[in-house]
Amino acid sequence: MRTTPTHSLCKTAPHGVKHKIKMKQLKLEVGKTYRSREGKEVKITSCDGGYSHPYRGSDGDWYAESGKWSSYGKEHPHDLIEEVTVSDANQKHNEMEVLILQVGKTYVNRRGEEVRIVENDGGFGYSYRGNNGELYTESGKWWSKESPNDLIEEVPSESTRHTFTIPEGTKGVNVSKVGNRIVVEMVPEKDPNPGDVCINDLGSVYIFQSVAGKTTHRHYAWLGREGRVVLNESAIAGRPATPEEAQPLWDALKKAGKRWNAEAMQVEDVPESDRIREWLRANFDYHLYAQGDVVGAISRYLKHREGEK
Repeated sequence: MRTTPTHSLCKTAPHGVKHKIKMKQLKLEVGKTYRSREGKEVKITSCDGGYSHPYRGSDGDWYAESGKWSSYGKEHPHDLIEEVTVSDANQKHNEMEVLILQVGKTYVNRRGEEVRIVENDGGFGYSYRGNNGELYTESGKWWSKESPNDLIEEVPSESTRHTFTIPEGTKGVNVSKVGNRIVVEMVPEKDPNPGDVCINDLGSVYIFQSVAGKTTHRHYAWLGREGRVVLNESAIAGRPATPEEAQPLWDALKKAGKRWNAEAMQVEDVPESDRIREWLRANFDYHLYAQGDVVGAISRYLKHREGEK
C-alpha cells in the first residue's frame, strides 16, 4: 500500500512538474514559536509532560510533540508545521506581544472595547472569563481564528489612568508634574466675556466680570461648593462652565430671591410680586379662583416662604 507523508509541501518545479517534498519532523520546545498551516504563529508556553498532546500554545490549544493538533492523524489547518526563526531582538519583541491574561486586569479587544478579566476556572482552552460574560484563552483569543473579540493589549491600571472631558472653547491643555501629582490645566480659547458663567478647579461657579490678575477673575456672583453665594468680589480663575455646571448657581440665586439680569449686567432682587405670581402659577388653578381663594393662596405662599428660610 502506498502511504502519503503526514507533512508535505507542494511546489512547482521550473518546468511546471509538481512534486512533493517531505518536511523535517518537528519536535516542539517550550519558548519557541511555530507557524501553523493556516499561517498563524503560536508560541509554546508550557509542557505538562502528559501523553499525546502535552504542549500548550499561546493560543490556548494543545499539540503533540510533532506539532499535530488533531488526535486522528489527519492534516489540520491548526497543525504546527515549521519553526519561526527570528533575530534575538525580534524574538524578544515577539514575546512581548504575546498576552498572558491575568484576573483583575483590563484589556482592549480589536474593536477598542475594554474587558476586565474576572475569573479563571483553571481549565483547558478558554478558561478566562471577562466582565462581559465572554470566555478567552490565556493569550486573549476569543475564537481559533482572528476575531474582533480577541483581546490584544493590556489597559493601564485604573489607579494611574484618568479620563476627563475637554470642554468646548478650550484652546489647549497644559500638563505638568508637581511633586507626585499630575496637574492638567485647560487653556481657554480666549478670555470669557462679561456675563459668561465659569467654573474653577475648586468647583466654584461664578458669573465672570473682568480679569483681576493672572490667576483671578472678578465676578458678579459666585457660588462655593458649600452653597454660599457671594456678590461682586474676586475668585480663582476658571474655565467656561457647561449648562449643567452652571445650573447650581442659578438655583442658588433663585433660592436667595435674586436673579441675573443679562441686559443690565447685574444681580438684582426678584420683586415679591413676581415671586408670588410664579408660586401661584405652580400651585393655584386660576380658572376656578374667587377672592377668598386668592387670599388663602397668598397666605399659604407666605407660609411656604417662611419654610424656605
